Amino acid sequence: MTREALYVAATRAREANLLYVDVEPEPAGADMAHGETERLSARQVLVAVASRRGADLSAHQTMAAEWARAESF
Repeated sequence: MTREALYVAATRAREANLLYVDVEPEPAGADMAHGETERLSARQVLVAVASRRGADLSAHQTMAAEWARAESF
């Protein structure tokens, strides 16, 4: 999930907003082919979602990034 999708999901209620965070690394009964995975806390999951951008850069942001890349060594 991206932070933009989380924002939309978390801000559409009229009276209350509840976020249920799935902290299970795999669904129950799933084959763990790659071994045990680390179990994250709800806070760690939300921090990871908040750091994941889903929106495209604006034209101004893209232009500034390209100028910076072109001027750097």
